[in-house]
Amino acid sequence: MLISMIGRLHWGDGVTGLAWPVVWTPAFEVGIPIIDEQHRRLVGIANAVSQLTGQGVAFERALEDMMAYTQYHFALEERLMRAASYPGLEAHRREHEALADHVGGLWRRRTVLVQTEVLELLTAWLVNHILTCDQGLRSLAGRPQ
Repeated sequence: MLISMIGRLHWGDGVTGLAWPVVWTPAFEVGIPIIDEQHRRLVGIANAVSQLTGQGVAFERALEDMMAYTQYHFALEERLMRAASYPGLEAHRREHEALADHVGGLWRRRTVLVQTEVLELLTAWLVNHILTCDQGLRSLAGRPQ
């Protein structure tokens, strides 16, 4: 349920429903340095957060940081798309919004099981999104940012 494209993803050995660590590959790159840098950072954050599973407050704070950085990244991505008159901006923005709403609803329940589910969902969604929707941003590569 959490990953519809598991066959396309490169996962390492794991500890929970998803296998960890998520391994960065060139398939994630969209050719826009700032976006690629932020995607790489999101993968790194997800891997670091996964190491804190079951560690109470430390896990919760790290997961909150991951969610905040994801929102920061979405805002930058959307600004770049808007500045470039990217035709898929509204659909892309709706995907970002749907994830934020879903994760926010889960997060309000605040149980250990839900926290792990949020980590897995957020990571799986981000990986899937980077490998599919964000690849459309390649058309913006090389344009002034």
